[in-house]
Amino acid sequence: MLRSLLGQLFRHPSLKKYLLVTLLCTIVFTILTFPYGPLVTQIATPPAQKIFKGFSTGNLIIRPWGKIATDSLYIDTGGQRVAVRDLSVSFHPFQFLFGSAKGSLSTTAFEAQLGKISIKAGANLKSDLSLGGKNRIPQKGTFGGILKNITVKGISISSFPMPDMSISQLDVQFKVAQKIAKVEKFDFSGKDITGKISGSIEFDEKETGKSKLNLVIAINKNSGVLVKFLDIIEMQVGKSESPALQIRVTNTLASPKYEFVK
Repeated sequence: MLRSLLGQLFRHPSLKKYLLVTLLCTIVFTILTFPYGPLVTQIATPPAQKIFKGFSTGNLIIRPWGKIATDSLYIDTGGQRVAVRDLSVSFHPFQFLFGSAKGSLSTTAFEAQLGKISIKAGANLKSDLSLGGKNRIPQKGTFGGILKNITVKGISISSFPMPDMSISQLDVQFKVAQKIAKVEKFDFSGKDITGKISGSIEFDEKETGKSKLNLVIAINKNSGVLVKFLDIIEMQVGKSESPALQIRVTNTLASPKYEFVK
């Protein structure tokens, strides 16, 4: 009797369709729920630990439609350290292979230590860039966004140590063409400091840290961080009728140099 029932079942005209739908649903479910994050962490950690002094991806989650998230990310190259909490990225990993970086990034807390300089901030950024070269550096497109609750420490200009600075918000937009990122908008404001940045960054094809800086920071002289030190600074650079104190930033991204514009 069982054999007869099975025979009738397999002769049913809709069985093949049901089996095909079931198989497809199983494949889709497996793709969508596969633990890509732990797998990527397991594969990436051993070589990363040989390259970096410190490396951790935290609880990494990767979804095939391009969603990447982690509760913490830490990279220590020796000269620079970056730590990120509650990172969410909408970039699809495969797009980098095809020379594209289009998507968004947000984090509640970004911390970077670049030599003696430390920066902390929260960020919401977007990019629409085409990439090229061996290291997939930006070739053309746009990127920018909003950074909030920023603190900057450890900057020295012409051997003059700047006080710690707090910035409520930074609104930034770059336009990239021929490997040069030109500042379209770079305005910052806060209790301690207000002003803007102009200029450009020329990306290095071999090493990102060697990208050339050609920027000018204009800080309003009525900014709280300058009021107590403006007389001392003007003794070095001379007095000016300009409402802003200008600082030129040159050299490279990994080793920037700062000097007052006289």
